[in-house]
This record gives sequence, C-alpha cells and structure tokens, in this order.
Amino acid sequence: MCGSAGLNAKFEELVTMNPHQVRSFDKQEIIDTLKKRMDSGGTVVVNHDIYLRDPIGSKFADVVFPAATWGEENFVRANGERRLRLYSKFMDAPGDAKPDWWIIAQLAKRMGFDGYDWKDSNEVCEESSRFSRGNRKAYHMIKVAAHKEGKTLHEKLRELGTDGIQGPTFYNYDTGELLGTIRLHDTTVKQEQMVAEGRTKGANMVNKKGTHFNSQTGRVNIRNTHGVSSLTTGVDEAEG
Repeated sequence: MCGSAGLNAKFEELVTMNPHQVRSFDKQEIIDTLKKRMDSGGTVVVNHDIYLRDPIGSKFADVVFPAATWGEENFVRANGERRLRLYSKFMDAPGDAKPDWWIIAQLAKRMGFDGYDWKDSNEVCEESSRFSRGNRKAYHMIKVAAHKEGKTLHEKLRELGTDGIQGPTFYNYDTGELLGTIRLHDTTVKQEQMVAEGRTKGANMVNKKGTHFNSQTGRVNIRNTHGVSSLTTGVDEAEG
C-alpha cells in the first residue's frame, strides 16, 4: 500500500514515468539503467517483504529482497503487555528468502560499513539489547543474566518458555535472579524495595515510569464516575 493517493502519484512520477526503465536481464545493463534514473531525478525502489504487496512490491519495486517470516528464523518479540518471548524457528524459509538481519548485513557490508558481521539472530538481539535500556520493554538484563550463566540471550529466553518475562527487566547481582516488571506506574513500589531487589546496581537502569505516571505530580489523574470533576489521587486511593 502507498498510504495515500498523493504518495502513489509521486511513485508513478519518479518510478514508472521516468524514461529509464529496466528492459534487460543483463546485470550491468540493469545497474547502468538504474543509475541513469537516479541521475535524472527519478527513484529506484528496493522492496523487502515476505510477499509482494500491491503496488509497492508488485508494481514499483526495481529490486525485491524475499524475507523470511516468523517460524523460519529465531526471533524475540514483545507483545502489548511488554511480555518478551522467543519465537523459535520450526522450518526453513522457502527459496532464496533470508532473515531481515541477514539482508541488512549483506547490504551494509557491500556499502563498506563495519560492524555487520553477525552470525545469527541471537547476536543481533544481544547487540541491540543495550539500546533498550531505560525503556518500557528493556531486555538488556536478560543478556546480562544469560552471560552470567554461560548462556546466550536466546537460550535464556527459551528457558522461560511461553510465559517469557515482562519488561523492563532487571538483574539482581547478589542473588543471580532475573526480574521482570508485572506492572508499570506502580506507585506502591518504594526505593527500599528496589534497592533490596538489586534494581539500582550494575547495568540496571530504573525508569521513572516504573513507579510514576506521566502527570506533573507523578500520580494518576482519575475522573469520577459522574464526570462532574477531576481529581488527582494515588492508585491505592483510587482503588479504595
């Protein structure tokens, strides 16, 4: 899908209406043609998907990278309740289809970039984990816990089964326990409890949203059942 008629029209203008169109199976001729299109102000469209979407993949794409989908590669996913789980591969991808990370890595290396030498999806997951620190689905501490046990992040998540663990995650360096977060904005959690659970040590990162709301006071704003007035109250007061 193009999202809007205007965007579709722009694709038509820059791609299909450009005079430089591929009409050969010769690799060098294809490259030369696409270069001419770019030099003339047109656009070369590269599509990366598990099937051809109309019209991006089936009409406008000059290059299509067939991607592997779920079940054809190990990958980690977080659902709406921040539950992190490993979705294990159970079959090979068809034809030339490859995992997203593999396609990106091959493109990057051919363009001269360093740091894309991943061997599998676990290495991608472990490298990206540090960028999750501090957010609501932080999973970096799963890697920390796994490495303490001589395992990979994927192996640790596989142990947690279909229940997985809810982010953000924390690791207790004293007890070796991996902790999840059942509830965000939990105003009942005190600093003493976080210290006792080891959430403030080492590579752990505590986000204010774990114990506060986004209001000015950090407490929840509740409107009464009749909608007459609004009041600011703590969670325990609201539930009471």
